[in-house]
Amino acid sequence: MPSRVTEARSRAKGCLHSDHFRSDKSEGPPPLLATRAARCSNPADDPTTRYRTGLDENVRARVLATDGARELIARTAVQLRALADETPVGRLMRLTVACQGGRHRSVAVAEEVARRVWSGWDGQYGIDVEHHHIAHPVLSASR
Repeated sequence: MPSRVTEARSRAKGCLHSDHFRSDKSEGPPPLLATRAARCSNPADDPTTRYRTGLDENVRARVLATDGARELIARTAVQLRALADETPVGRLMRLTVACQGGRHRSVAVAEEVARRVWSGWDGQYGIDVEHHHIAHPVLSASR
């Protein structure tokens, strides 16, 4: 278990939103780790899941069923936990997970990475998950 990290945060974002690269001091330091969920199945392509989010169990299941999704999540969780030992005391450890719109794939992946990291820490350390673009309008599918 990490002995130095005081807080970890996983953020889901959509790369195609105009504010994706905006510099906002309230967001804190840049992420220590970033990954892309764009290779996962895109629920925005399906009319039955298009207006749902990665917090919906059906959307989550679809994303996690994509070939390579569980490997991406496992690899990212291992990397995040390894970085925890190198993170200075008091520094926020950040992970950014990105896809196109920030409503489906990045949300499901960020949540699952957080679950795995939290479980790996035996629930003794917190990990916050933020969904930066989850309330933004749905973008055109498969851009």
